[in-house]
This record gives sequence, structure tokens and C-alpha cells, in this order.
Amino acid sequence: MVKNVVASIIKLPVTQPLSLLRFFLSLLVGLYTYNSCLSYFFTFKNIKQYELNATWIIELFPERLFAFLPQDLVYWKAILVLAIIGSAIGFLGRISLLLLGTITFIFYGFDEGLGSFDHQVSFSSQVIFILALIPGSMGVSIDQYFINKWFKKDRFYSEARTYKWGVTLLLLLLILTYFTAGISKLRYGGTNYLDGNTIGFYIQDHTFEYPQGKHKLIIGDPSLPKTSKWKDDYGLQAYTYSNIQKSLTVRKVQYWIVEQPWLLKGITIFTIIFELGGFIVFFGSKYRNWYLFFAFLFHTTIGFLMGFTFYQYRLIILCLMDWKAIYAYVAHLKWVQPFLNKLNIKSI
Repeated sequence: MVKNVVASIIKLPVTQPLSLLRFFLSLLVGLYTYNSCLSYFFTFKNIKQYELNATWIIELFPERLFAFLPQDLVYWKAILVLAIIGSAIGFLGRISLLLLGTITFIFYGFDEGLGSFDHQVSFSSQVIFILALIPGSMGVSIDQYFINKWFKKDRFYSEARTYKWGVTLLLLLLILTYFTAGISKLRYGGTNYLDGNTIGFYIQDHTFEYPQGKHKLIIGDPSLPKTSKWKDDYGLQAYTYSNIQKSLTVRKVQYWIVEQPWLLKGITIFTIIFELGGFIVFFGSKYRNWYLFFAFLFHTTIGFLMGFTFYQYRLIILCLMDWKAIYAYVAHLKWVQPFLNKLNIKSI
């Protein structure tokens, strides 16, 4: 029995990648949103003093939702917990995912209305919505268990066999996210962006060390000569998006990188090529897996240097890899075959 369970878990990335993604992403996004909920209710007790920008997300919902009145907190917490659990275990799974995605959109929209942009949750919330709508995301779920138990399997569309186009849709969303980021860099920075100064600026900036309440954009002296105004007309000195890495050891690495112009240029050029070249994932499993491997490495490196986790991005990337091709390669390794034989795994 233990062997069968282990074998089934090993096969999950191949047989049920979207179910695996739904389970872990629901927990990650749900916990993130839950913490945001608590933070907003304790921080923004009088929302009328904050002038929210009229973003498209805020305009979708009634103003009352952004009041964050103390008496509403218990209802938000209850709905969120139910949505998280339902999404993860797949109980009324699609409804739960839609609810979780909507709540995440609400809090993300509020955050954006304050002038902040959360790259991670903006992408992850879209993935949650897609998982709610595509076949294959409920292959391993409470809902699917009861469908299989109460009805004949051959009378229903088997979700276990229909995840391929769902994976393709999620891959397209990921690639377009990277592609638009690359285009934006070249659109606003031009070819000058390739000199590496921008990434060097990101790596060594530590705006979070400003005194509490002093996180603000600082405009440079307008009397400075244009040659002293770094890539802009204002002389930007600091901004609200910052490096939050606190490790002194990592900071030594940061400053070493910044002092290597050739390395900064190399990183910048690689980043642009990586972000614009994502469509290679549709040319075959080999290209897809190599690209996603570099994507995983890309976010891991950013996380190391700048203190961001990117757990949600990395989870999505891992689940979108072609594990069948990876397993097929690994299964031929001599040291792996005895292990697979013990688990009675002959093929995946």
C-alpha cells in the first residue's frame, strides 16, 4: 500500500499537473490574501482619508467593499478560509477557486489603488481564475471522487485526460507576462537599458531602510546638469520599489555584482532575451523544459539578491514543466531503475 501511495505521488506531476498546481497555489495565494486582509483591516481603519486611484479593478466592485469596517473582518476571514480549503481539496472546487480569485483581485486592486503594484499576486490571481475554468484542474479532488463514485466513468468527460490545453493556456499566460515585461523595458528604456545601470540600481537600492513613514519618491535637484540626471529628467534618487534583502553576506555579493559592468550588461541582455524569447516553449518539450528551468533560476536569483520569495511563480513554473519527458529521461539512468522497480513503476 505504501509503495502504491509513493508511486502515485511520483506520477502526479505527469498525470495531474493542474490538480497539483491547484492544491499548492490555492494555499499559497490564500495565505497571502488572508494576511493582506488582516493587514488592511488593522492598517486602514478610516479608509476615507486615503484617496484611492480609480483603477479598473476598484471600479468593478462597490465602494463598500473597500471600507474595511471592524465588524466586517469576521465575515472576510470566514469566506476566505472556506474558499482556501474548498479550492485546495477540490470541494465545490470551481466555485471556491472563483471566489478565492475574486477576493484576491479585490485586495490586489485596493493595493494598486494606493499606488503599489504586486507582480506576484497579479499573475497568480489570473492563474487561479484559469484553473477555475479549464478541464483537468479537478482531476484529483473531492468533487471528482464523488463523480467517479456516483456515476459511471465512461458517461463523463474524464478530467485526467484533458489537462493538455489547460497547461498550454497557462504557459501562454506566463510567456505573455514575461514578453510584455521585456517590451516595456525596451519601450521606456530604449537600447540604453542594455548598459546594465538599471539592474545595478535595483540591486543596490535599499529604500526600506528609510525611517518609518518616509517611504517616498525623492525628486532630484532640478538645477543639476542633465548629465548628472540618471537616465531621466528628474534625477531619481529613490523610489518605493526596493531591495528588501537584509542579509549582510548577500549584500556583499550585491555590491560585488554592481562593481562589475560586464556582468551587469550580461545579466541585462540575458534578461531581455529570456523575456522576449518565451514562445520557444511551444517548439517542443526540450525547449519548454530548458526555458522553464531558466525561468525558475531567474526568480530564484532575484529572490536571493533582493529578498523576494517568488514562491508562487516558482510553483507555477515547476508544475508547467513537461515532467513526462523528464521522467522518460531519468528512467533510463541506471541508478534510478532499481528504485522504480521497487515501486513497480514501469512507465509513466
